[in-house]
This record gives sequence, structure tokens and C-alpha cells, in this order.
Amino acid sequence: VFDTSARSVKKIHAQEMDTKHSGRVTALCHMEAKKYVVSGSVYGDIFCNDHVLGTRTQGFSVGDRTLITSITGCPFSPDLFMVGTSQPKSQFLIYDNRDRLDVGKPKMVLKAKDSPHGIPTLD
Repeated sequence: VFDTSARSVKKIHAQEMDTKHSGRVTALCHMEAKKYVVSGSVYGDIFCNDHVLGTRTQGFSVGDRTLITSITGCPFSPDLFMVGTSQPKSQFLIYDNRDRLDVGKPKMVLKAKDSPHGIPTLD
């Protein structure tokens, strides 16, 4: 028996979300403004989950079984999220999730790629 009267007790709650990823999850981002958890996989799949309901709202692929290296919310807009990939043709993608994700996938609004001189360019 442990005496916890002098200490505060924290309870940690865990929630499982079924994302249907076809491979290992390599990137994860919590988007507080939209109540989403966005995850990316080794095969280029991105899934958005409603963390309040614990349900998947949308899944899509960036194409060509591309490794998703990072996903993060955009610091200047809660409606955008940024995706890093391992492909030189699409190293950095920005998606707009203002539309309801249970209706369709987010719109890609920016795609940055490496130029032949090693300087990133925007499409």
C-alpha cells in the first residue's frame, strides 16, 4: 500500500484509434483547433482521426508509397498542416483542412521540391 496523501495523483488516460495504416506509423501530429490526430506511414498514407470520438474521418495517400517523415500543424494557421516526405519531387507539402474531412481529403495548397542545384523550389 502506497501513501499518496502528501502527493498529487495523476491519472493518464489512453485512447486507441483504428487508422487502417498499411505500414508502420512514422509521423504523428495533434491538431487541437480541429480536434484531429493526423498520422502518416512508411507507405505514404495519411489518416486524420477525430480524437474526441476516436474515429477515422479521412485517409489519403501522397502517392508512390512515399515515406512520411513528419507532420505538423502550421504555426500561422490552424487550418493548415505540413507534411514532410522522403521524395525529392515532393519533399514538403501543405494541406488545407478547412473542408469537412469526413466528406473529402484535404486540398494540397503548396508543394516544394528540390531543384537540380539543391535549392528548394515551390510548385
